[in-house]
Amino acid sequence: MRTLGKSAPPGVAWAIVPVFAIFAVCVVNAYGWIGRPFSGFLFLDNCIVVSIGRSDWWSRAGYQRLAFARVLAVDGQLVASGREILAYVESKHVGAPVTYTVRRGDDVFRLRFAVRKFTGGDFVELFAPMLGVGLLILLVGAAVVIALPAALEARALFVASLSIGLTLITGPDEYGPYWFPDVFFLSLGAIPPACVHSSLIHLRAGSVFRRGIAHVVLYGPFLGFGAWLRVMMFEPSEFLPLLFTAYHLVANAGLMYLGSLVFGLTEDTWGRTPVVRLLVCVAGCAALVMSIRLSSPVLQHPVSPTWLLAPLLGVPPLMGVVLLRLARLRGSATAC
Repeated sequence: MRTLGKSAPPGVAWAIVPVFAIFAVCVVNAYGWIGRPFSGFLFLDNCIVVSIGRSDWWSRAGYQRLAFARVLAVDGQLVASGREILAYVESKHVGAPVTYTVRRGDDVFRLRFAVRKFTGGDFVELFAPMLGVGLLILLVGAAVVIALPAALEARALFVASLSIGLTLITGPDEYGPYWFPDVFFLSLGAIPPACVHSSLIHLRAGSVFRRGIAHVVLYGPFLGFGAWLRVMMFEPSEFLPLLFTAYHLVANAGLMYLGSLVFGLTEDTWGRTPVVRLLVCVAGCAALVMSIRLSSPVLQHPVSPTWLLAPLLGVPPLMGVVLLRLARLRGSATAC
């Protein structure tokens, strides 16, 4: 079988260096939340409140109505961006009441919450899981492609790791200070085609990627979708349906990838018994994450990133073990 050479693809280094820089900035900005006054809930730069939060926030009266609603004004002052909300809340002392005028669908209502201090515990439960899991996924993907530079599976895994890792790493930034929304949405859009890419390789259809046009055909529409999601961010009636569509695309593409692994179990060269054990672990982790993510738009309480992302910790190492075992069993990497 033809291989691509013994050195890692040069694109790995070109991708890793700027990602590390983005990671460092996101860590500094996320850590900078500690000790600052904040509203007690998280929102995007388009003022839409997200369902990410701590479980104790659920106990506050009115919180159930906030998820995926849009903040129109604070204390009667109209706001057009999340930056304006952050600036206004930070100008208040901890404990000061702030009245939020909110629209959810056709309903417009007001809720009053006291300004809270963002604590170290908030950082650990909300932002640290995104940053840590995102970095881990990225590092494992890079390690595998360096170890197996000629393997189609390893290269596809790196692309998936890069898109997932960047989405998670820039996740805290989506709640402030909003420096990397372009990176976030493009990375989110790249996750489904990366999963499909890996699936086609496991289904022995990887030869279609010998020409660059195949990558353009596969990734182009999804990257365009991510860009469109970013453009429509400040149009809530358009943005939310697009966002939920992105969640479903990610979930369905992930299921397709798991299905392609099941297909691979029919080949004796995969080493059926150990791979079955690994696949069960991966499938269980992925199913839990997907079920939480797909149900989050209708949940009536905050979703903690700790519970949402912790299962993903097992996925990169397991997939790395699978690919390394494949390399040993096949004797050489498949051609690209």
